[in-house]
Amino acid sequence: MDRAPEKQSFNQTIAIKVDASTADLLANLAAQRGQTVSSFVRGLIDMQLRLTGNGVDRPAIARRRPLRGW
Repeated sequence: MDRAPEKQSFNQTIAIKVDASTADLLANLAAQRGQTVSSFVRGLIDMQLRLTGNGVDRPAIARRRPLRGW
């Protein structure tokens, strides 16, 4: 039985520091979409990378565990 080759994964922690009002805004926007703040921020970063380049830096955000502190 042939198996598909395993995908290479990249792990990198992303930490952002924001003031309380920005944290509230991010939490509200994420909640409106039914997402965690981590997932929402990761989506924003991913979208910006797609808009501004060829996606070379995208593996750096491939990790799908919550960001520290959220």
